[in-house]
Amino acid sequence: MEYVPFILFVTVLAFVVYAVNQKSSKELENVGLVVGGIGAFIVIGIIIFNLGNKGIKKGTKYLDDRSSRKVYCAERADSASTSYAAKKIYKACMSR
Repeated sequence: MEYVPFILFVTVLAFVVYAVNQKSSKELENVGLVVGGIGAFIVIGIIIFNLGNKGIKKGTKYLDDRSSRKVYCAERADSASTSYAAKKIYKACMSR
């Protein structure tokens, strides 16, 4: 499934090259350029969507990890004798 955009792009590119080489048929050339442009936009859109989707997943994983870390660090900071020590323990725990 991950090779479908590449196959589509290569097929459209081959059609565009064929259409440009056929100088006698201007309509075929225009259709080839339109199909090639649409194919290029589809491939670029899929690439952007896949990269953005990976970044979103990575960001949500980071935020989920951070929220569970906050709870853990707050529990560790509760055992401190002073508020200054609690802040230091919490900051040190969160920076790991």
